Amino acid sequence: MDAPTDEFVPVVVYDTDHGRHPKPLEALQAWLRERGIDEMPFGADDVLVIAPCGRNTDGTWDLSVIVHVRAAQLRRLGLHP
Repeated sequence: MDAPTDEFVPVVVYDTDHGRHPKPLEALQAWLRERGIDEMPFGADDVLVIAPCGRNTDGTWDLSVIVHVRAAQLRRLGLHP
């Protein structure tokens, strides 16, 4: 998948660290709750999840998760300047 355009803004970034980690939409919902929003205000087309991975120096795989949201939707909620 191509990298997101400037139309999308990264709002949640985390490493899976080979342990327990939230699912991307759960992480987005937690981010929203921290900002006083209890319901998911975004449609499926407004959220983009990218999970780049690569090998660590010890040969193990590392996976990061980046959840992007359409900038216009963030502005609508007052969450993006």
